[in-house]
Amino acid sequence: MAGHRGEPPSELDAARIQAEQIHPAAREPEGVTRGSGPASAPVDRRLVDHIAKAAGAPVPVPDFRRAPEHKYPAQVDDAEAAFNWLS
Repeated sequence: MAGHRGEPPSELDAARIQAEQIHPAAREPEGVTRGSGPASAPVDRRLVDHIAKAAGAPVPVPDFRRAPEHKYPAQVDDAEAAFNWLS
């Protein structure tokens, strides 16, 4: 990740850093609670909170492994596991 041994961030790291800085700018929706269990990157949580509030329903947030750190088919396996959990 960025800052390792004083190296500049890669393009991927820079994009992730930028996304993580943008999402906290949104306000937390009122009346939304998070359950226990794994959840995806914190950058996704606020967006999902807004979706859950608008839908008036719980929204599952699976913890998907990210590429390129985790090679294919890790993401497919994670999607299948999430689908099976919902079934």
